[in-house]
Amino acid sequence: MNDEIRIEDVRISLLELWKKKWLIISVTVLAGLVGLLFTMNKSVTNTYVATASVYSTSNSSNENGISGNTAILSYTDIATSKKICESAASLLSTKYSIDADTIQSMVSVTQASDTIVNISAVSKDSETAIEVANAMSDAFVREVTTITGLDSIQILDTASIAYLKSDGKKALLETRLLFAAFGFAASAGIIFIKELFSNRVRTIVQCIDESEEEIIGILPKIEERTR
Repeated sequence: MNDEIRIEDVRISLLELWKKKWLIISVTVLAGLVGLLFTMNKSVTNTYVATASVYSTSNSSNENGISGNTAILSYTDIATSKKICESAASLLSTKYSIDADTIQSMVSVTQASDTIVNISAVSKDSETAIEVANAMSDAFVREVTTITGLDSIQILDTASIAYLKSDGKKALLETRLLFAAFGFAASAGIIFIKELFSNRVRTIVQCIDESEEEIIGILPKIEERTR
């Protein structure tokens, strides 16, 4: 038999996949059930994100020459610092028992423009995300005002709505589908590759090599059975 893989070999392998489609379907369903069992006891957890915005518009400057417009850019890096997170935790202390380290892991800062900075907080509870985002923006404004002596940096928008960031049910469904997809790919891949590299000859075309010798037929190999 010719060792080179031909289109005919691929065709035969694809036909083999079709012949064993119920085996592939069964393995896929079984893998999906394994995924279902794997995720059955996992809790469904949603995460929410809330965002508050801080801005500066004044052109006044302090004795160091830092203007209101540049101050917010100069101090964006400290927006998630431990000191500001501690200040935010203090502002939230009457309602929430959240320490500075926890708040620091919840928040992130993005620069919307030269004069606007967004402070976001992520939490499993939507109300907590809103409160933390607002506390962080308040603490940031206070800190920058204290450092620069400028009162031009203010809160532009407080967080009032927390948006769904991660859907727990969707994540579980995706995990189960991933198990099923793995079962399908593994079973179909094994069958296809096994047939593609098999030494068995199904058609005369599989035996024709570059010499183009005429082949009248194929004699099957008959193995003697011992009794």
